[in-house]
Amino acid sequence: MRKEEEHFSRRRLRANPGIGSRKHRVLRRRQVKIEAEAWELATKEYKELLKDMCEHKLAPNLPYMKSLFLGWFEPFRDAIAKEQELIRTGKSRQGYALYFDLLPADKMSVIAMHQLAAMVMTGGQHGCARVVTAACMIGDAIEQEFL
Repeated sequence: MRKEEEHFSRRRLRANPGIGSRKHRVLRRRQVKIEAEAWELATKEYKELLKDMCEHKLAPNLPYMKSLFLGWFEPFRDAIAKEQELIRTGKSRQGYALYFDLLPADKMSVIAMHQLAAMVMTGGQHGCARVVTAACMIGDAIEQEFL
């Protein structure tokens, strides 16, 4: 009976020749690191672009999506920072208070903007996004960034 079990276990290994679990973990960590660097780079880019546009008064010359993102960046960042401050002072929101202060407000705002833009562009409902779906996607993206 034992020989049969060994035979079937060897056969299963040969039948499913995917990558090993160690390599999978290494690749996943690498992907998360690259994504984290991309979010940080986007955050820096929006801050610099916003500063340059304000200094040179060139906001009307921006492409449409860049102008949307710059218009969303500060209000998102300020609202997230305000919410984080409320959580720090003890006025917690039970459902998400533990997780909301794990990332800086500017990084969370960039993640939220990109996720919302992706949903609106791929949603298929004439530029609309469902609130619950959007909240879940943003939450997943922020969780992936923190992990």
